Amino acid sequence: SENFLSDGSGSSKKGALQSKSEIIFNGNGTLTVDGVISADGNNNGAGGASAGSVYVEANAVTGAGSIHANGVKPTTDKEAGAGGRVAVIATTSVSDTVQLSATAGSAYYSGAGTVYVKTADDNNGRLYIANTLNTQVGYNCRTPITDGDWTFDAIYVDQCAKLYVGEGKTLTLPNGLASVHGGTGFAAYNGILLAGGTLVAGDGDQTMSGKWTFESTKPYTFPGNLTLENGARLGLFRLLQSGTNNVLTCDYTVNGDLTIGADSSVDVSQIYHSSGVNGTLPPSLHGGWSAYDNPSKNYPCASNTYDSVFHPHLPGMTPSKSYYGSGVLKLQVTGALTVDGTIGSYGSVSDSTSDNIPAAPGGSIDIIAGSLSGSGKIDASGANGAVL
Repeated sequence: SENFLSDGSGSSKKGALQSKSEIIFNGNGTLTVDGVISADGNNNGAGGASAGSVYVEANAVTGAGSIHANGVKPTTDKEAGAGGRVAVIATTSVSDTVQLSATAGSAYYSGAGTVYVKTADDNNGRLYIANTLNTQVGYNCRTPITDGDWTFDAIYVDQCAKLYVGEGKTLTLPNGLASVHGGTGFAAYNGILLAGGTLVAGDGDQTMSGKWTFESTKPYTFPGNLTLENGARLGLFRLLQSGTNNVLTCDYTVNGDLTIGADSSVDVSQIYHSSGVNGTLPPSLHGGWSAYDNPSKNYPCASNTYDSVFHPHLPGMTPSKSYYGSGVLKLQVTGALTVDGTIGSYGSVSDSTSDNIPAAPGGSIDIIAGSLSGSGKIDASGANGAVL
């Protein structure tokens, strides 16, 4: 069973306040919200608190107001509070004019909360996970399944919202991956992160549609044909410097045809990692190593290419934590692979303005397929050579 009611907590900043908001409304009539029902976190300047919880059960919910459990960004620091929980269960309907939100308070270290809505039209209800700022990108913030197994008719993710399915947890989607919807944010930062848990999405063909990413930290098999369309993305989430990605490899098998639409991708590009940060690889073992002529740093003076020609399996490493690397993609398609979009493991330039900062190298792409066709591209270029 799902539990969408809990206290909020403080941020990671010492001295941050803790939210203790729990708002419960149980009724058989109509709840009209023209004002605000809020379980937002607090702000004491040192660090914002995460939000609490709002639980509403009524015959109907209507009005022009808002119900929210939003984390708070402090005025003097980055450590903001995470979003809380909002659950609205109506016997008949919930009006679209009532604004529901459970956003994080910052672009840096805070994960989105959850909004759960169930009406007469739903068997299992709908889950909304979203933040409010398009700048909330890249950091390793996630919204975990916390207790029990979760089942939803549909999931909506947007603005750096990642639903995290960890070890021992199960996410069931009776309507398949087509029931996951992206928003207006970048697909590389929104979606589902299957981190050792179980995804139950049916045994037939699957369609990923909209701006969202599916990432599995372990080898994953799609049981039938898979179609990516309307900006959908299969691969690794992109992370910035404070969100080092220790998962460098995606290993996917499609038992059927894989079709990648013109605006969609299978992508392990531009992830943040380095040999000096996560300890995954020593400096001498890497798919490519971009560096500049600086003897005091003991870096090589040129970029070199390593790894197997036939079965590449090493990421594009970077010489320090200021750079964006690229990952490893292992893709096996038993049927036809049609690429009208992109399969990529390309590097990117650093966000530093220094003239001697090198661009990141490309990573590795290893594909086995029954056939290959399409008008797209397969790209493992270094940053200066990438066709972005």
